[in-house]
Amino acid sequence: MIPPVLGWSRRTSGDSLILESALGRIVYLDELAPIVPFAQLSEMPAERFVTDEGEHGAIAGMLAVVVGDRHYARLDATPAFGVEAELAASLRTMAARVIFGLGLRRRRVWYPPPAGWLGVPRGMSTDWIAPFSRATRMRVYPATPARISPEEVLRALLDETPEARLVDSVPLAHGVRAETRAGAVWRDWALQRVGDYQYTVKLEAPTAETRAQAQPAFLALVASLEWVPGRRSAISHWAE
Repeated sequence: MIPPVLGWSRRTSGDSLILESALGRIVYLDELAPIVPFAQLSEMPAERFVTDEGEHGAIAGMLAVVVGDRHYARLDATPAFGVEAELAASLRTMAARVIFGLGLRRRRVWYPPPAGWLGVPRGMSTDWIAPFSRATRMRVYPATPARISPEEVLRALLDETPEARLVDSVPLAHGVRAETRAGAVWRDWALQRVGDYQYTVKLEAPTAETRAQAQPAFLALVASLEWVPGRRSAISHWAE
């Protein structure tokens, strides 16, 4: 939903909310699914933004989109003559105020896809299969509300696989990176806690050689993770 905006009238038409002022018209549609790439909605390059609630969005020209977990909202603007820039500014403001009310919950993590790896979505996680070995893959888990430390998560992972042993671990800025082995299988874990969320990335390889070959992509992916944005009442949208 969009909260009332001073100077704009509101009415509904079917599933749409129509807002009008001297600047023109903005049509708001919510609960659109499935989520599609912005490039399918507009040929213009998109600029990303974060809503006041901390949800992701994209805007280009007279179109803005706010993305939830499994649906998105769309705002289409039609300007009155000569006020395109003013309406574009209003569109950006309204898009930032869109309310989904989803709160603290499991969230997809944003990052650049690893070049050459095949992505396979699995719910809110994604598996990335190496181009040189189908048995070598990375999994990016959803960000989850943090309740325990990364070190405690690592201990729990080891407890879940009794044959696994910890080979090595190194500290990260927000957690720990651990190398484990269970029989012939090598696993690298990046476990980090930032703000209210825990982030987990796993690399699994059948041999030490394929693990070494995959590690640069694993480390680059871990370094490129975007923390879940916070509410804009904070100084920055990104957790420090």
